[in-house]
Amino acid sequence: LFGIGIGARLYHCESVDALLERRFTAALADTGKTQQQLSRMWKGLPEGLQHRFPKPPYYGRSVRSQLYKTFGAHPQSNGTLFRVRAPKALHASVVFFDAQGVETGQVPMGRLADGSWECIAPAIEHGQRYMYRIKGQDGVIRDKLDPFGVATSERPAPNKAPHSLVQDPSRYEWSDRAWLDRREKQAMGSNPVSIYELHIPTWMQQKNAKLSPKDFADQLARYCEDMGYTHVELMGLLEHPFEGSWGYQVTGFFSAFHGMGTLDDVKYLVDTLHHRGIGVLMDWVPAHFATDPFGLGDFDGSNQYQQNWWDHVRSPATSYCRWGTHWFNYSDKATRDFLISSARYWVEELHIDGIRVDALSAILSRHNPSASKTFLRDLNSTLHDNFPGVLTIAEDFTGNWKMTRPLWEGGFGFDYKWHTAWMHFTLGYFSRALEKRKKAYQVIQEAARCDAGQRTVMALSHDEVANMKGTLLNKTPGLETEEERLANLRLLLSYQWMLPGKKLLFMGEDRGASTEWSYRQIIGEGLDWEELMKDPGHRGIGAMVARLNGLYRTVAALHDYDDKPTQMRWLIQDDKNAEVLGYYRTSATHEHLLCLHNFSTTDYAEYIVRIPAQERRAMESFREIF
Repeated sequence: LFGIGIGARLYHCESVDALLERRFTAALADTGKTQQQLSRMWKGLPEGLQHRFPKPPYYGRSVRSQLYKTFGAHPQSNGTLFRVRAPKALHASVVFFDAQGVETGQVPMGRLADGSWECIAPAIEHGQRYMYRIKGQDGVIRDKLDPFGVATSERPAPNKAPHSLVQDPSRYEWSDRAWLDRREKQAMGSNPVSIYELHIPTWMQQKNAKLSPKDFADQLARYCEDMGYTHVELMGLLEHPFEGSWGYQVTGFFSAFHGMGTLDDVKYLVDTLHHRGIGVLMDWVPAHFATDPFGLGDFDGSNQYQQNWWDHVRSPATSYCRWGTHWFNYSDKATRDFLISSARYWVEELHIDGIRVDALSAILSRHNPSASKTFLRDLNSTLHDNFPGVLTIAEDFTGNWKMTRPLWEGGFGFDYKWHTAWMHFTLGYFSRALEKRKKAYQVIQEAARCDAGQRTVMALSHDEVANMKGTLLNKTPGLETEEERLANLRLLLSYQWMLPGKKLLFMGEDRGASTEWSYRQIIGEGLDWEELMKDPGHRGIGAMVARLNGLYRTVAALHDYDDKPTQMRWLIQDDKNAEVLGYYRTSATHEHLLCLHNFSTTDYAEYIVRIPAQERRAMESFREIF
């Protein structure tokens, strides 16, 4: 600014650059501005100003991402406000039930101009059971769970529907402020991420009894801390009525699984893990939802949430129909806002540190892929802009190179994607008999080289050790002794941990489980902790994983360039006869770590590798301690 004095008056004149900057800043705050308008304005900025603003397009600006503050059940001074969106419904009311599922009363709801319905019900207590009774446009009356319900009951009886529960969200007092502050400060760093994936109901189920929610939280936090994990990833956190779906047939996108206890129990779990320095990720399932009659399907007598039949048939994603679920309709902005609000709810209200977005292939293979892409970009923009340090991870089998690219480069903006190509090549190699591996040497090479342009998570997840695929311990045919199987598993896990990329391992596999978890779930048993914790061989696998986590977290060369696989420097990559791979990992301060993997059955008493004299050995997977 500069001033011109004329008599008693002072006139302030803005520079052209300052004026343009002010106008563009105001335009960014104006949610009425379209992407095209903002792009034209940005291109009209001087080059010096363009560098002050990220390059268009700008996603997430028009998203209503806090719908949970408007819809659902909200206790207030004059009663509880109930609000639900059902634009094509002919009538709506709130129906109340007792613990046996017997109806105790109902309150009619009034229609609002935006297609929502609301009412205020007096004298509603914490934990009151309720449902919405919707008369749809088709004339059919349906009792539905609250789409924005934050807690769900168990079924009162096998033939009765569960109910939504009124909750007072202000009851719990969080004590993890230091963790959240640290998470935000570390947002831009290349930090080690080692994830323990677990299926909540199976982990809670002990041999003769089920853990209480508090005991579950305390034992899980202690176990992860002892093993050196940085994060947990919770399968089955979203409400689902059928446990056999593993949590992937969801009826409550704002409600925790009813088997975990109360809403405060879930908050205690997250709080406890944060106090132990462990981040909490969740499986988030925005591709599809359960067909149970009390769920989202045909909510107002129309395809309010789901893709219509004709678009569904024409969609390439029809191939995924084997899941027996409804597909979300991303062409409907209200549905996209509903889902993004769900993700934000878990981050904002439950202090979740990140989401793993399930079934990206199905989301992108829709009749209207443009809407699906907008949804994913709006999702990432909303979470990253409002919660620095929160992670978004894609389960993607398409190999789409845009998955972890920034939005302004035309990407989808995910922090990481599961390295499914590495998993496919690696498990393909380890599923071969030992005598056939030499011919497949290039397979294990390709596993380390592929997807070099992406930020990845090296995931050996639940999908790879279920449905008769065998546990990691039993992947390789022809191994006759337990010691051979354990040594083979040690080789696999050390290979996973030494390569660039974040790490993920499913429960039980970090101790060499011999029985598939999905089978143990079917027979109503949890993990065989007696085998995993007491047997010397399995205890040795656990000790090695803890040691690997310790190295990964403390040796900078193993995590400084996790996001840049091209920084890995090959030393041995063509010794097919010896079946040895060797490479250097490098830290930001130019410290080097040499990693050697012997994939053969030969114990080499001598193998010549030229390295600097000051190098020392950090770990061997075949050491007797493991």
